[in-house]
Amino acid sequence: HMGVAEQARAYVNNRVYLKKAVAEDVVNYAALARLVAEAIDIDGQQGTKAVEVALRRMKPTVKAQKAQQILAQTTYTMYADAAVLRDIETDLVERVETKATQDNALYTKISTEKSLTVITVSSVLPDSLSDYDGVTAFKLSSPSVIESSPGVIALLTDRLRDASVNIVELFSCQDETVFAVSRDDVSTTIQCLEAYK
Repeated sequence: HMGVAEQARAYVNNRVYLKKAVAEDVVNYAALARLVAEAIDIDGQQGTKAVEVALRRMKPTVKAQKAQQILAQTTYTMYADAAVLRDIETDLVERVETKATQDNALYTKISTEKSLTVITVSSVLPDSLSDYDGVTAFKLSSPSVIESSPGVIALLTDRLRDASVNIVELFSCQDETVFAVSRDDVSTTIQCLEAYK
C-alpha cells in the first residue's frame, strides 16, 4: 500500500503535463494538491496538505531528472594532450588560433577586460611557447535543449567535485562545453561522464 506522498508523486509522474508544470515551477501547489488529493481519494485538510508537501518536494527531483537525461544524451571527445594558455600576447593568440583552425583542432577562447584564456591542443603551439598548463580537455556536445534547461552543467560539476576532480578551466557556449582537468583526474572524469549513460 502506497503512502500519500508516493500516490501523489505517481499521479503527477503519470501525467506529462503536470510533471512539466512542477519541473518548471509554474504551478499553484495548493490548487494542484486539492486536485490530486481528490483524484487519489485523500480526504481532509491534513491529507491535502500532505499532498502539497509531496508535490513541492518533487520539483528539484524532476529538474534533476531532466538534467540527467540531457547528460545521458551528451557526447564527449577527450583531448589527452591539451593546454591551457593564460594572458598571452595577442599575436601569439592569433598564431595559435590560425594553426588550430588549419588543423581542425580543439580551440576555445574566452576574454574579458582583464584576462584571456585559451584551451587548445599542444600540437598547435609554437615551439617558443613552453609556459602552459598541460591538461586533458573534454569537449561535450549536448542536445540544444540544454540552453533552456537550468542545472545541467551544475549537476556535472557537482559530480566531479564529489569525486575530488578539480576543473582547471570551463567554457560553456550554447550546446558545447569544454573543460580541462589535471591528467591525474582523467579516469575519474571519464567515470563521472559515463555514469550518466
